[in-house]
Amino acid sequence: MLRRFSKKNKNPPDGGSSSSSTNNEETTRKQKKLLAKFLEFITSSIWSIPIASFIESQSVVFDRQQMETEIYVEIHKEYSRLIDTLVGLTKPRLRF
Repeated sequence: MLRRFSKKNKNPPDGGSSSSSTNNEETTRKQKKLLAKFLEFITSSIWSIPIASFIESQSVVFDRQQMETEIYVEIHKEYSRLIDTLVGLTKPRLRF
């Protein structure tokens, strides 16, 4: 996926205008910037500390001898809410 953002369109299609090429380059530049900001965010402590804390606090529930799927589903829902909250924190920074 990262490679796709780094490729340049060296051979524009026949009949393509320079305006179209400029728009494509601008879009690619914006996508690269957005991806870089998001990757910076998910490697920051704002992201990693809550995730690590959640995993540490919930890991005791997962015992190989027990298969309580209802509890697992609830933990997954809680994790999803945490991720949604953290992604919501980064939206203003990424200017969605």
